[in-house]
Amino acid sequence: MNFWIFSTRLCMVTVILFVMLMPVMHAEQAGDQSSVRYINNWLQRWQTQSQDTPGGQWTSVRLSEERAPELPSDAKSVWIRFDLPPSSEEESLFIPNLYAKEVSITMNGTLVYHSSRSYSYDKYRIVTALPDLSNGGEVMIHAETDRDRAGLSKGFYVGPHESIEQMNARANIRDIVLGGGFIFVSLVMYACMWFLKRNQWGPWLSLSTMILSIGVMMITYAPSIYMYFNSFGEWFYQMFDTSLVFFLPALTYFFEQIFGPGKYRFFTRFRKAQIAYSLFLCAALVTNILTDGQYFSIYYFFAVTVLGIIMIIQFPLILIATIVYAKRGNKDAGILAAGIGAFAVIGTGELIWFYMQEKAYDLYLWKLGIVLFIGSLIILLGRRMADNHKKVIQYSKELHEYIGKMQHSEKIGAIHELAPSIAQEVNEPLGKTKELLLQIAGRAEQARESGHIKLAIEELERASSILSNYFNLMDGSEAESSHLHIREELEQVSDIVQPFAMLQGGFIELDAADNLYGYGNRDQFRQSLLNLIKNGLEALDGEGRIRLSAYLELDSIVILVADNGRGMDEQSLNRLGNPYFTAGKANGTGLGLMTTFQLIERMNGTLSFTSTIGEGTTAWIRIPAAADSKAAQ
Repeated sequence: MNFWIFSTRLCMVTVILFVMLMPVMHAEQAGDQSSVRYINNWLQRWQTQSQDTPGGQWTSVRLSEERAPELPSDAKSVWIRFDLPPSSEEESLFIPNLYAKEVSITMNGTLVYHSSRSYSYDKYRIVTALPDLSNGGEVMIHAETDRDRAGLSKGFYVGPHESIEQMNARANIRDIVLGGGFIFVSLVMYACMWFLKRNQWGPWLSLSTMILSIGVMMITYAPSIYMYFNSFGEWFYQMFDTSLVFFLPALTYFFEQIFGPGKYRFFTRFRKAQIAYSLFLCAALVTNILTDGQYFSIYYFFAVTVLGIIMIIQFPLILIATIVYAKRGNKDAGILAAGIGAFAVIGTGELIWFYMQEKAYDLYLWKLGIVLFIGSLIILLGRRMADNHKKVIQYSKELHEYIGKMQHSEKIGAIHELAPSIAQEVNEPLGKTKELLLQIAGRAEQARESGHIKLAIEELERASSILSNYFNLMDGSEAESSHLHIREELEQVSDIVQPFAMLQGGFIELDAADNLYGYGNRDQFRQSLLNLIKNGLEALDGEGRIRLSAYLELDSIVILVADNGRGMDEQSLNRLGNPYFTAGKANGTGLGLMTTFQLIERMNGTLSFTSTIGEGTTAWIRIPAAADSKAAQ
């Protein structure tokens, strides 16, 4: 289980890094305030067509809230102008958020920055050095767009180049480090998946996909990645959409794997609908790429508006379901409810605010919700690991006790099998010796000799009595009989063997009616089942299953122990139960199955086998049904 511990520690490191980076959540406002100036007022003018120079009247803007300026319906671009005082230092301009598809910045008529984008991401983060400010200067920003927003969404900074670079670096490291940490953890988890059993792949794969999607979204949503790698911006933008499309079905699938499909299989159906919609969005994304964004407005409607509504529905649904499970006493649901609850409240609230602000709000609090959600998954995973460890230890102790009983019973069974023949072979010469001694005693002339012969006869009778008593002990006819609830006995045996079956690549299925009852010795009945299940597990080649089932047939209870192992031929079937015969087991003695036959017979039952090579073997146990079994029917 080292890979579980390793992956958990990696996730914990990621959360710790996020906590350490919390102070720089708004790092662009940090730094040396005495040397860096924050500017939130400027002159602005909208233009209805692209022009190299502004025209018309300037209006004064003083930004008091972080919201993109409303773009007039006929406007195509915006001009922004502000003046800088004289300075003897080399200064730079830092703009945290600027909406545009093409940006040009000039100072005193000299072009200092220009960038244009052919893809849809329109959020700029800009750092550019300014020319000589010894006499001050006038800065002009021209932001041109084909979207429904343009211009500054918050103020900007002017200060010494070194301070500006430090401020920009602190603002960038938050998303890059956190997103990179999630991606690294997900890749490790994908690699660890090969060490898991196939029936564990579902929740592990969905969790890995969620963490990978989160990491990619954090990085590709950050403006800094487009700032430094503008030529790959289109790919980053598409990666964000693709990651979101994968994240939502993976979240539903993970919930379904942990808590089940829900009433009327609601979450299964919801997940299938999400997968279908995700495939539709992937096709729409490819179409948008191939047509160079000709149908971007349609794609934007389905990928942003409709998908956002789906998220607003999905998160509260999962939250409500986890709360319901938690109220039923499921502690895992309580842990997950806390994480999903934080994620759902933050995510849903921010999405609602996003639409209330007419999509002019920058989503960033969802990252905190994501980290809290992943933290709850880490706690849930750790708790399950601890519980599983305790169960394995408990099951190991119980199985060790049962194995001890099985070994003891095998020895007793072997002796029991040989006892009649031994008693017969020994009693015969004892009887003959006794007859000879009686004849000699009748002819003995001296009382002393007669007394010796009488003593010898008494000792022979005592030896015969000891053999008879020993045989009766081996017969076990006085074993305590109990009222057996067949399903509970099958569940008990299944719980004991299940962890070890999984370690060998197999698993145990149980399908038994709840109203079946019989009579017999509980320990001997469980021992018989353990012998049969153990033989079935040893017959599996790698992965496989053991199926336990029980049903009522007339006046008998039929119990099946079926495996899908290698099977055996008819000749081997006919020899099952014979001492020292084993069907392909290197270290077997054959005594366990012989004992099983005898224990079932003591319950007035029968044991038989059917098998097909390559398909598996089925053990058929038939025992008399108790009266309450018939009444329950």
